[in-house]
Order: sequence, then C-alpha cells, then structure tokens
Amino acid sequence: MNKTEPSYSLRYTAAALLERVETGQAFSHLLLYHELAGKAWSREDAGLLTEIVYGTLRRQNTLDYVLGVFVNKPLTKLDAWVRVLLRMSVYQMRYLDRVPDHAVVDEAVKIAKQRGNKGVSGFVNGVLRSLQRKGFPDTSAIKNAEERLAVDYSHPAWMLKEWQNAYGEETALRIAEANNVTPKTSVRVSPEAELEDVQEMLEQEGIQTTRGAIAEKALIVEKGNVLVTEAYQNGYITVQDESSMKAGEALKVEESMDILDACAAPGGKSTDLAERTGPGGSVTAHDLSAKKLNQIEEQAARLQLENIATAAGDARQLTTTFPARTFDRVLVDAPCSGLGVIRKKPEQKWAKKAEDFERLPEIQQEILNEAVSMLRFNGRIVYSTCTIRPEENEQVWEAFLHRHPELTPDHELTDKLNISEIEHFSSDYGWCTILPYEYGTDGFFIAAAVKNNQ
Repeated sequence: MNKTEPSYSLRYTAAALLERVETGQAFSHLLLYHELAGKAWSREDAGLLTEIVYGTLRRQNTLDYVLGVFVNKPLTKLDAWVRVLLRMSVYQMRYLDRVPDHAVVDEAVKIAKQRGNKGVSGFVNGVLRSLQRKGFPDTSAIKNAEERLAVDYSHPAWMLKEWQNAYGEETALRIAEANNVTPKTSVRVSPEAELEDVQEMLEQEGIQTTRGAIAEKALIVEKGNVLVTEAYQNGYITVQDESSMKAGEALKVEESMDILDACAAPGGKSTDLAERTGPGGSVTAHDLSAKKLNQIEEQAARLQLENIATAAGDARQLTTTFPARTFDRVLVDAPCSGLGVIRKKPEQKWAKKAEDFERLPEIQQEILNEAVSMLRFNGRIVYSTCTIRPEENEQVWEAFLHRHPELTPDHELTDKLNISEIEHFSSDYGWCTILPYEYGTDGFFIAAAVKNNQ
C-alpha cells in the first residue's frame, strides 16, 4: 500500500465513529480515546484517524453545502452511514493535501459496497467523481449573509448570531475560526517537579513540548501522546487546559486550607487545588455523578494525593450535606452549555440549540446561592464555566452579587491572573472571559469575590 494512502480499516473506522456520533449523540473525544487505546494503531494512522473524525465534525456545515450541490435530494434522506461517509470523503479531498483524491474515492466506494450494495456504492462513486470533475462550489452563490457565514465558518447560524450580539461580528468570526483549528493538548506540571525537568523527561520519551501561554505550570504538547508516558503514569503531569488552570489560580489557595469543588467532575481542578493546598489541607470533590467521582479518585491515586475526599450530590442542595461556613475556598465550576470547548468537542455545534440552554442560568444561580453558604468569613468564591455565553456568565455572576452584598468582587482579578490584556472583563464585578482565539486555549469565564466579616 502506498504510504500516503490510509488503510481501508482506518477509513472504515472513521466512518463507524462518525456514524455513532451522528446517530447516538456519542462524544467524539471518548470514542476516539477508546478506539486508540484499544488497538495498536501506528502513530501516523492514529493521527490521521483523529484528523478525519474531528475535521469532518468541525467542517460539517461547509461539507454539507458542498454535498448539497451534488446530491439531488436532501442529505437528511440519506442513511446516516452514507451521509458521514460522503462528509469525511469530501473533508479529505478539500482539507488534507497528503491524501490523493483517487484514494479517497476508491476507499469510499469499497466501504459503500461492504456496508450497502452496488447501488449505494455507485451513488457514492457518482457524487465524489462529479465533485472531482467540477470542483468545489463557490459559497458566494448563497445570497443570505447569515447563511453564507454559517457555511464559510461551519457553525450554526444561531450560534454566530449570539456571538455577534455579544462581541460584535469581527470577534464572533475570530471565535469561529479558532474553533475550527486543531487544539493542542496542554498539561499541568506537578508542584513537586520543576517544569524544565519534566520537559526534559518528556523529551526523552519522544514528546515535544513548549511553555504554556498563560499558566505558569503549563506545558503545551507539540507532538506525541503524553498519556502513554512514564511522566504521566508517575504523576508528574495532568492533562488540563490552561484556561481551566486559571480557575484554580483565581481561588488564591494557601497551604492547609479546606476547599470545596462543588461541581468537580472530571476532576482536573480538584487535583490542581489539592496540590495547591498541600497535605495539610483538604479538597472535597463534590459532584452529581457518583460514577464520575470514580475518575477523580483514580486521578488522585495516580498523583498520590491523599487530601481529596469525594461526595456525591446535587450542588443545589449543598446546605443539606455540609454545615454552613465549612470551607476557606469554594469553586463553582458550573454545568454550562460548553460553547467554549467546541474545538475539542465539535459535535456540540450540531447537537444543541439555543433553547436547550434556557434553564442553565437558573440552575447556575441556585448552585451559587448554596455554595456561598459554605464559605467562611474572609473566604473566597470563584465561579467559572467553559462557555462564552454572557447569559450564563457575567449576567449570572452580577445578579448573584446583587443578591449577596456580603460579597466583595475581586477588582484586580485579571492582574492577579496575569491576563490583563484580554478584551472582555469587568473590574467592577470581578469577572473575565477568555476567548478561544486569544491564547489558543478553551473559551472560559472566571469570576471571584471575597465574603466579608459580618
């Protein structure tokens, strides 16, 4: 087989994973994780499989527009497996230079023969050969400006409209562009180790890294899989986005403090906080999902952190679980729409509608109202989300502060986090929004306040 041509099994697997995302609302990152962990893929094939799956999901709107020109019926009328097979084939033809078009078409036809019949394989062959012959259609034919942007930037029109209203058109399009870029993995280095030493350790295992953009203890993985390294297995690093690390920084944890992580899963912040407070302190990792708490316990064991305790329950009922004023620090990393992490979970663009998020601000308010009761006087509360919707971020936080005059917002939050050059923040209310294009991190919201003595 020509080394530039991916194996049949690779494309077949890519189509199968995409079909599961399409029909079962499965998460692409979890499917890929289990697929890559369960088989002996070469590094090259693992990279290409990941690129095809994520890339197809990221560019879905653009790909569907292209297919709409060459398929003489609505794409929704096609079987799901045929639809995703065509999408991933068009993705490779348009965006991957290293894969010859003829190889893409030949493999798609083989898969169609195996999954369907001669008629389906003929249909797939006809669509892709027509595209090869006639070329990609120009989107300038789309008269409606909103629809054209949605196709060009491969986002739902409603989502772009929300961001335009919140941040203006230029920023909205920069967000969308950043969402279509392959993200790099970042890791948090244990405080027990020097960053340079860990960097060298990883390099000896074939992992190239660079320093993080905004988090002091962050390394960016330029090449390689850190999850299979001894540095990871021995607890020197934890996979965590840099924006998420800033939420831990915002708490201003000191040694021997007692900390509540109210919505803790999957636990990256809990382990960060446990490292910050040290063995003399404690972290209570609380989450609605008991199953997800197992993951936190596994990570705590890997990192040899004995100061984390887990507790299952609804964060809207914290006062039924813990006595008032139990903790020095409280983190509310609230359930949210997740629109700041679309780079890593591109299917979220297509799975959700704006109306799906209507109840989230109410839930976020209820959690904050419970969480503030947990805080000791002079304690610090941080509210964070991995979304960039003002309805779930500054609007929730500012309404919360108005109901709780005992709280003083951190007017110097962005200076303390060393991100004062970001565009969207409020010194008055102590919040900031990190947009995906600013540092190449997840989109993230962080707010902080201190509870006054009464």
